Amino acid sequence: ATNETVEHLSEPAEVTAALRRAIAADGCSTRFAVADGLFGTAAAYNRSAQASLDTLGGAASGTLAWLSDATTLSSVLNDETLGCCAREVTTMGQCLCRVLNLAGIIDTEEHVSDMRPVPPYQYVYVTAFANVTNDTTSGGGDLQLIVPTWENLLSVMGETFARTLDTPEERVPPCVPAAEVRRELLSTTYAALYAKYQATFDEFNTTATACEVSDPAIFLAHKGELCTHAAVARLYLCSFLDANVLFEGDGWTSGDTREYISIPDPPMPALLSGPARASILTFDVPEGEPFSCPV
Repeated sequence: ATNETVEHLSEPAEVTAALRRAIAADGCSTRFAVADGLFGTAAAYNRSAQASLDTLGGAASGTLAWLSDATTLSSVLNDETLGCCAREVTTMGQCLCRVLNLAGIIDTEEHVSDMRPVPPYQYVYVTAFANVTNDTTSGGGDLQLIVPTWENLLSVMGETFARTLDTPEERVPPCVPAAEVRRELLSTTYAALYAKYQATFDEFNTTATACEVSDPAIFLAHKGELCTHAAVARLYLCSFLDANVLFEGDGWTSGDTREYISIPDPPMPALLSGPARASILTFDVPEGEPFSCPV
């Protein structure tokens, strides 16, 4: 038997404190048990433009934020191979790299990284209470999470147009994708969809490997097809709801952890003072030199 001690974490602030201790610890002999209902995310903000994290998704966002559940928090705190308690993890920066790897922001096996440059960016880890309701988050500081499956994204898609596409001159009425559009997206890979509707993809200036549409005006020109044309719906989900070319719509990350989203991306002040009781850990890295994670 090992002489590990178990500590129960039931508040977001306790997770933040435990993460600091895990980094400082010489190995993983304390096991932290993370309560269900606690969720976490690594976010970045541009320090040259703002003083602190303004929305949960930080720089990466616009319409939503991604979070992981207690299982992933437990890996960050307790896993000798993947987490921050390991003997060889002695700095905030080393812990950050492991967190980004677990989140799928860095993939060391594929040698790809979506990490933002540090500086000017500052990474933080936010822990908060949330409920998985597959519904959108209201502005009151409580966090509702959606499992990002095709079905769930298509259900809430129409509610996001007001934030993403509407202009003072033009409004896109909310709609729910037609049954055949849902069926097609659920059963067709991005590559197959591209092959079938290449003329539409060309019109949106997208390719077989890149689906993000930089100009929302193109969607306005096709607003009648957002819920009736599988390719237009697919490009919208890619451009505004993070469903990239590799998105499988099954609710799991490339790091094999469960993932959740909040739509819209909630403002931090409400999460800090409201029922989510959010707590923030800042990943301090040495000033004055660029910091990056090995891939």
